[in-house]
Amino acid sequence: ITMNTAVLRPSCVIVSFHILIRGIPGVRNRLNAALITINILNCLKYLREETGMTIILVSHSMDDVANYVSRIMVMNDGVLTYDDTPRNVFRHYKELEAIGLAAPQVTYLMNDLKQAGFDVNTDAITIDEAKESILSALG
Repeated sequence: ITMNTAVLRPSCVIVSFHILIRGIPGVRNRLNAALITINILNCLKYLREETGMTIILVSHSMDDVANYVSRIMVMNDGVLTYDDTPRNVFRHYKELEAIGLAAPQVTYLMNDLKQAGFDVNTDAITIDEAKESILSALG
């Protein structure tokens, strides 16, 4: 991706992870796929930050989405349901579930902790944000 993108310098790149990972020879287990995914996402993030290139990421992994995107567009049966920042979209995690999507695992953890009486930030969408909020709540 990086070599072709660097040479061609498009203003926009569309990446579908489901198709991408399945098409890479030698990706036979989850660990290999996860490592490849992280490397590709880091390359895409670098391209976006360094060149201003638009990256359209098609993914069902909301954990990846929470860590790498600045805007989420959620489609449901061809209708745009959400178009906002990850934090704002994941506040609607129950509505996302109703259309077959999930929020990042952190979202569920933080909401469960809040319901159990802990004073945590339910807007945390990454592991680092959750860690900070949990440590703060524990004093």
